[in-house]
Amino acid sequence: MKDRCPDAVPIGTGVLSDFKLTFDYWSKRRKCYVANITADASVGSKVWGVLWSVTDNNLLALDGYEGVTSGIYQRINIDLLVFGIVTSAFSYQIRNPGEVGAPSVEYLEHLIEGARAFDLPFSYQTKLGKISPFQD
Repeated sequence: MKDRCPDAVPIGTGVLSDFKLTFDYWSKRRKCYVANITADASVGSKVWGVLWSVTDNNLLALDGYEGVTSGIYQRINIDLLVFGIVTSAFSYQIRNPGEVGAPSVEYLEHLIEGARAFDLPFSYQTKLGKISPFQD
């Protein structure tokens, strides 16, 4: 985020209930399946992340990076719990998810590093660590 939007400010960690983390889009750039959030009403289903304060210019940069204009991701409105308060925000979601696959070791390490850097719950970090990456 700091590379794409250097003036964005992290507000805090948040949890998105009734969603799950999936890897259901093959990224030509990353050469692996990449993260997505999909609705999941299973008991206890949630995704952890970081809420950022962003400018309009940041939004344009993020939309470009995430491929919104080319139809890969779409920006969606979400309600997440931050500091015990339900907060309206947005996230990115794959527009046309495909088959579920595995992320690369490098991509998965990137997600785990972010979870550690922002001190996401240890149980969530452990869950990320149990995801099996594909082997080249």
